[in-house]
Amino acid sequence: MSSGLNKFFLLFIVAGSCASFTSLAAAQRDSGAQALQVQQAAPANSAVYPLEGIVVNAVTGDPIRNALVRISIHAGSSSLLTGPDGKFHFDNVSQGEHGINIRKPGYFTEQDLNGAVVARVEVGPDLPPVVLKLIPEGVIFGRITDAQGRPAEEVPVKVLYGNIVDGRANWQQQFGTQTNSEGEFRIFELRPFTYYLDAGRFTATFYPGVRDVASATPISVVPGQQIQADFRLQPAVFYQISGTLSGLPPGTSATVEMISPNFGGPHTGFPLHENGSFTQAVSAGRYLLRAKAATSNGELAASVSLDVNSDITGMRLVLSPMAMIPVNFVVEPTRAPRADFSKVELPPVKVGLAATAYPGAERWSEMRPGGPAQALFAIPSVEPGTYRLKIRSSGPWYAAAVRRGSTDLLTQDLVVDGGGAGEPIEITLRDDFASVRGTVTSEGQPGVASVLLMPELAEEQAITIPVDAAGHFQMDSVPPGQYTAFAFDRTANLEYRNPEAMRPYANDAQVVRLSPGGEASVNLPLQRRQEY
Repeated sequence: MSSGLNKFFLLFIVAGSCASFTSLAAAQRDSGAQALQVQQAAPANSAVYPLEGIVVNAVTGDPIRNALVRISIHAGSSSLLTGPDGKFHFDNVSQGEHGINIRKPGYFTEQDLNGAVVARVEVGPDLPPVVLKLIPEGVIFGRITDAQGRPAEEVPVKVLYGNIVDGRANWQQQFGTQTNSEGEFRIFELRPFTYYLDAGRFTATFYPGVRDVASATPISVVPGQQIQADFRLQPAVFYQISGTLSGLPPGTSATVEMISPNFGGPHTGFPLHENGSFTQAVSAGRYLLRAKAATSNGELAASVSLDVNSDITGMRLVLSPMAMIPVNFVVEPTRAPRADFSKVELPPVKVGLAATAYPGAERWSEMRPGGPAQALFAIPSVEPGTYRLKIRSSGPWYAAAVRRGSTDLLTQDLVVDGGGAGEPIEITLRDDFASVRGTVTSEGQPGVASVLLMPELAEEQAITIPVDAAGHFQMDSVPPGQYTAFAFDRTANLEYRNPEAMRPYANDAQVVRLSPGGEASVNLPLQRRQEY
């Protein structure tokens, strides 16, 4: 690295523990930064050098004053606030590698947003000033009115965001607030992401003023952006739902509820009378009406999908036993020594069911193939419906085939019609993994990155392979199949199972086909993600 104070290098910064900004600000000198904690003494005969730099806004490049900078020094640490010009200066820092953190209200660090590696700085002679970047928060503000155009006072407002799990957005509430007397609201501390906004006391209206989330407009927030979102609450229209529940054993209680598929939608419980009748008012929309009861012989359930746009009377829900689906394993070793798998227990296999009608509704069962308990494997208490099956194996085995009768569950949905044991699911485990290796380059030079292998089959597990400093990667435990390979500078918060989210990266991806026990080599260009 060349010397000179006019040269800078970029460090990605992680969050550190933060002292009280009130007390720190009180100790700040107007003329510049001031150290606020005495540095630990350097080891005897250790050379010491200054460490200086600047904290800037990652979007505008402007210096940030009063940012807390903390460096780790031996058993302790030293902290200071940046001056009006965003600069900081530590004296007598011992030679060697030190951790460095920054924090400032209203800003995020790289660590906050995508789990970047802890920042380290190598202190020594001729060290140029370091540039530390903070990402400004986003803000959504606006004004909400009622159906007559009057300010909607003290109305709950929620921001919903998609927490990325297995490459999919799992929508949930992140922040909430209430409107003031003028119907105004303001929500701070928003990370760069896409959000949905809803408001309402008993029923939700989604921005820009619609009842159903399918018609809502997502709000994309970029660093430092303040977005105005004004909308009018839709008038609540309620309809009467009534019917009877039968099949409930004497002395047994049951629950009846309406479940909304909207993000954060209500789960409305119905009071159940002694004669099995129920009546409840609900707002217009799509719902799942579900009843459940627990008995000494197992769980009972009944459900029906409803599109409520008028009163519904005379409904009949008949409770029936939930299904218990047996699971059998077939072990086909090709590399491991053959063994009596009725006596040898294998690493666990996780079997997941994801309801197709209600995204995010998943349940998992963990099983250990082999051993004397193999015949006891089953997925208990499965309600009638349609599911996607997910298999997550471990150890030297992968799921080569998953079938239920004539249905290939790697490519088709699992349909559960009723109770009883039902037809078993058969999972075939094999150990003839394939190998993939290659290089990642950026402008002709090795690129530090991660390689993402996206399987052709939607519910198979995506694979991330680290890339070394020379740009090389290799993995020898890849299940056979067809994959699309990408090389990214970072994969955190990547909605890789969303085709629209991956479309901008498609041109630099490559298709990789791996046969059982086969090998493949692929060279990929590094793709740098602009979003966090």
